[in-house]
Amino acid sequence: MSKELDAHLYVSGDPERARATLGDLFTREKWRVEWNPDGWSGVAKKGNKGLNIAFGAFAQYHEVWFAFVTMPDHNIHLRLYRSGSGIAGGLIGVSSVKRSFRNIVQQVEATYYNAGVLLSSAGQ
Repeated sequence: MSKELDAHLYVSGDPERARATLGDLFTREKWRVEWNPDGWSGVAKKGNKGLNIAFGAFAQYHEVWFAFVTMPDHNIHLRLYRSGSGIAGGLIGVSSVKRSFRNIVQQVEATYYNAGVLLSSAGQ
């Protein structure tokens, strides 16, 4: 995928803790988190999709999909990706979606870094 559409983080430690850390961050930043039945992937949403469709850039809506995979070396791969382009909001919407995704990826990186478990990151 395009580096504007996704980001890859590698973290060490307990997968359950990594999962909880991401959920806590999204909740603290006022994102609604919906976990898939597998418990290791889902989507975080912010804003109102219906209002965004009706009013474009005047009513923001963002989605960030995520998935955790435990690697053979027991480290955790976290993929974050955005599903929308923001085109409903025109150029302002496109810019806003890119900026919002960049910001949340930076917050996720900082959170894992400050916890001492971020091994590396790429993308966004």
